[in-house]
Amino acid sequence: MTGSKKILIVNDDPDALTVMSVTLQAAGFRVGTGYSRFGWLKEFPIDRLEIDRSFVQHVHSNSDDYAIASAIIAKAKTLKREVVAEGVDDFAQLMVLQNERCAMTQGFLLSRPLPVTAAQLLLHRPVAKADGARTERRKRLLA
Repeated sequence: MTGSKKILIVNDDPDALTVMSVTLQAAGFRVGTGYSRFGWLKEFPIDRLEIDRSFVQHVHSNSDDYAIASAIIAKAKTLKREVVAEGVDDFAQLMVLQNERCAMTQGFLLSRPLPVTAAQLLLHRPVAKADGARTERRKRLLA
């Protein structure tokens, strides 16, 4: 946009900033950020990026959440970092993330939080044939 002017708004309160942004947009202003928080990726020795559950929750039905999750996965791969999706609670979420090549997930789809010994038992126990739904779920998770 030629001749556009920028206004700098500094506010540490996310709720107030959201209200202010919506109000400015309704008045015809374009709202953006002047910097990216990705700067810390090169500053800190990290091994893994995490996709917050707030993006995972509707990754299969909300195009913005899908785009953000997909971008995080791509950025992690470009930077040669692991990526884990938090809060994977159903197969639809898992399938979208697997299609985007997100290899690690955590959430209630596999199990509720467990103590270490219970988690070890869950991971090492044989899958019973009579446990049809759980067997199918486990097959998909391990595929």
